[in-house]
Amino acid sequence: DEGPLFEVDLGGTTLPPEAWQVAQFSDLDRGFRFILRQAESGLVVTLDCLPGAANEVLFRLTLGNEGRAPVTATLRFPVLKGIRLGRAADTWYLAGKRGGIINAVDASFREPLGERHPLQADGFFNPKLGLALACLTHDTVAQHHFINVAKTPAGGGWSAEYVERDLAPGQSFAASEAALVLCEGDWRAVLGAYREWLATWYTPPAPKPWFESAFALVTGNVQYEAVADPRARGAIQPSVDTMLRNIGVCDYVHRYGWGASKTYGEWGDYTHYDEIGGLDYFRANIRAVQSAGIAVSLYLDGYLSCASGQAVGARAAEWAMKRADGSPCFVPEYQAYNQCPYMPGWQEHLSETYRRVQNDLAPKVMYIDEYGATDGRWICRAKDHGHNGYEIPYAGEVAMLRRIRGAVGPAVALYTEYPPAEVSRQFLDGSITYQALWSADQEPVAPHFIDLPRFVFPAF
Repeated sequence: DEGPLFEVDLGGTTLPPEAWQVAQFSDLDRGFRFILRQAESGLVVTLDCLPGAANEVLFRLTLGNEGRAPVTATLRFPVLKGIRLGRAADTWYLAGKRGGIINAVDASFREPLGERHPLQADGFFNPKLGLALACLTHDTVAQHHFINVAKTPAGGGWSAEYVERDLAPGQSFAASEAALVLCEGDWRAVLGAYREWLATWYTPPAPKPWFESAFALVTGNVQYEAVADPRARGAIQPSVDTMLRNIGVCDYVHRYGWGASKTYGEWGDYTHYDEIGGLDYFRANIRAVQSAGIAVSLYLDGYLSCASGQAVGARAAEWAMKRADGSPCFVPEYQAYNQCPYMPGWQEHLSETYRRVQNDLAPKVMYIDEYGATDGRWICRAKDHGHNGYEIPYAGEVAMLRRIRGAVGPAVALYTEYPPAEVSRQFLDGSITYQALWSADQEPVAPHFIDLPRFVFPAF
């Protein structure tokens, strides 16, 4: 359907299309450039429309502030409504939500780039005509955005959304490049167009066949309230024996709570080896299990730091993510602050903690809890952390993951709690997934229970 290719919201109100004036139109590299201005707000849009590969058109947009006052704007770009391949009723959709939803029923999804929408791959297809339209964003730098996919009796809808971008006078914001690709085929052609783009930039971590083939995991909580005796907390073999006795196979053992301290808290330090029988004792237990071919995985958290921590606890409130009222994000149930991953001090401390734990204990697997979701449960509203004033910290997590990978080296298997979007996966070997649970919730629209990211990233 005809309509504006972008929308800008100010104060919760969408600026009407007629409020924008085309100031300039020009040819550009076999394509076109449009410059539009909105006089009242001082906003200016530069929009490029360019040919890409075969049957592909690329869209690029920069939103700038030419006014004298700061502006906070929400941008949706590109905006497509009433997408029909043949009849609307025969137009199906592939939504990149979690494991992938393939259907033709009316629906509406607004999902953040991350665990809830890990692939920048959406599109529409008509199985009767054998035609498909891939709708892709091309983020390669961890620029967080929401992705809107809809189906109504009028057809399909798709847009990318950038929430509350702060623009000081003279400042601009560039949205991720978007691409529309017309293909022969169905949803698999949409996924194929996405994979072709992915191949132009994505570099996976060093392969680890032993980790890829692992499936039998035993995990245990050895936090001091769960296991009183420090030497029992530091023992690994009993968990292996239980697994072998009841299941018959054990690929790796995960330890949660090993770093907890009654005095210094559960998160942030990971130095209190006296709580697990001593450094030498814990290291010997890990070495004995791993020498038998069973990997050991150790728990650390990417966000939490206790104010009582011995190492950087005094900085926990300072480095914390901020709420809209400016208060630090304190999590009462954990008695810890959520640290902003953009803060240099937290980046330095956490990456060096991973390095030290790897040097001290040499686990084959290291875990990063709470990372990967980038769904808005972790959000920072600070104005002085070097990021946008509304920041779902996808780029912050990537910066931290890059430092952690550099700290532990290429041979260690790193995994997160949630399956992240593409840029994060370059530094990770895997993640936990709750896909089976969420597939059950989505069964009316996604009865297949298939996790499409597993096929795009088979080594992850």
